[in-house]
Amino acid sequence: MAEAKKADMYAWEGMDKSGKRVKGEVSGQSEALVKAVLRRQGVKPS
Repeated sequence: MAEAKKADMYAWEGMDKSGKRVKGEVSGQSEALVKAVLRRQGVKPS
């Protein structure tokens, strides 16, 4: 049986669709998954 990985908190910065600089924190299982979630929300992570 596979174990569920604990979600960690990630601080992020990036640009939204309008070019405005945004930042925040989000929980996720990996950095790659967090970046994918941000891109789906229209944020280009830096």
